[in-house]
Amino acid sequence: MRKWDDNAGGVFFGGERSLIPHLMNSTRLVRRLPHRAHIRYPRQWSMDYHVEAAGEFSLDGHRWRPREAHTAHLYSAGCAYWERSTPADVPFHETYIIFSIEDSRDLDPLVGPGQGFSRFLDPEGLLAAAFAHLAGSGGATRSWRGQADFYAILDLLLAAQPMTGADRLITAGIPLPSRQLAEHVEAQIREHYHEPLTLIAMARKAGVSVSTLTHRYRVETGGRTPIGRLIEHRLDVARGMLLKGTSLKAVVAHTGFYDEFHLSKAFKRRFGFPPRRYTRLHAAGEIHSGQTDQASHPSTHWVRNTTTP
Repeated sequence: MRKWDDNAGGVFFGGERSLIPHLMNSTRLVRRLPHRAHIRYPRQWSMDYHVEAAGEFSLDGHRWRPREAHTAHLYSAGCAYWERSTPADVPFHETYIIFSIEDSRDLDPLVGPGQGFSRFLDPEGLLAAAFAHLAGSGGATRSWRGQADFYAILDLLLAAQPMTGADRLITAGIPLPSRQLAEHVEAQIREHYHEPLTLIAMARKAGVSVSTLTHRYRVETGGRTPIGRLIEHRLDVARGMLLKGTSLKAVVAHTGFYDEFHLSKAFKRRFGFPPRRYTRLHAAGEIHSGQTDQASHPSTHWVRNTTTP
């Protein structure tokens, strides 16, 4: 059964906390900035969007920068920042959201190592439209519609183009032509299979949303999934290493599986035998590489950092 826990900051499925980002608060208002420098210290991830230019901000209380029109600021949990008004300031429109996530590894690259901040430029108004859509749903944090609008905002952030420093550009993006998306995913898998590789990371590098990545990959590959292909490649590498005499522990460390148990379980489902028995049978000439390949069966193995809730 699904239930919300705003105080704990997470979504629960059957009593287990989910790692999906959860919108906790959404507010749209007209306000003025304080005349004196005012520090904010968000306990959760937060983001605000300014339609008009208004005031200044600082990440250390000393170096100040103007807050430009059509920009959004993203702050990770615990990132302190200061803001203040200027003599020319008038009331301005602001939308801000607060959200929580327990495992922020997919979002951390957006704010840079040790920085905790990123600025998104929105010249086409795409982010403004997404925030307006969220406000149109009442910013309902407990509704599916509100959460869906929030995820649409995250999709735009993840697809933004890096610029200089902490700046990123919100664009509609240029989708990869047909058949090229699957090739792009395959290249990612070959290069990064031994690292934590999630659907969000794959989609961000391809410049598309997670839903677009999943749908187009299925179409281009005849029904396969990116995560299924990643698992398949990891198992192929694991088998090759085992047949060369590499220890199971070393194979786990190199291929990204959670532990020896989960590698063995996935290996048996794919090749028909646990790793050690497979290598013994292969050495005795009782099986040959690929003879027991069961890769045509759907993969649902537990592997390290490869699935999104």
